[in-house]
Amino acid sequence: MGDWFYENASAIISAASALSGAIIAAVSSFIVTLLNHKANKSQRNDSFSHERWKLNRDLYLSKAEEILMLFNKWSFFVLKMHNAQLDDCSLEQGMGKFYDSTEDTDIENLKLKIYLLLAIYYSELVPDFELIVDASKRLSKNYIKTLTNTDTRDSFKELAPENIKSLSGLCGDFIISLARSSKTQM
Repeated sequence: MGDWFYENASAIISAASALSGAIIAAVSSFIVTLLNHKANKSQRNDSFSHERWKLNRDLYLSKAEEILMLFNKWSFFVLKMHNAQLDDCSLEQGMGKFYDSTEDTDIENLKLKIYLLLAIYYSELVPDFELIVDASKRLSKNYIKTLTNTDTRDSFKELAPENIKSLSGLCGDFIISLARSSKTQM
């Protein structure tokens, strides 16, 4: 048996070295494949998260644009209404002509849409919008008081321009806050 081993030693050694080389190549290939798989998976996840971030950013920016459009329309109606109320109160005979306006329904619908979009996308701005709505309601209540009690007309005429200016400033501040909030989504 020793002679056979001695005669075939070179063949056995080369077969063993070929087998060990094949095992080493297979193990290294397996390790490289695992590392490539992990790298590709990480790259894919990064790509997906980047795409998700871009879509999320685009969604928030489009909703901010929609809120801004609705808010501009709503604030235009509200400021127009309060200025008309002031004009109506300044006239001796025109009391109440603006109060029956059909724009109230448009204002309410716009306000509800703005509330909804703010609650979903920019909930931090809801208190700012509520502050503006409350200021508008106070102006309207004061105007209604002038309709029922003409003694309050003079105080309304004095305070309304300042309150309308303050309301306009709140609207401008809200637009700036919306721009800042949408910028944080970028």
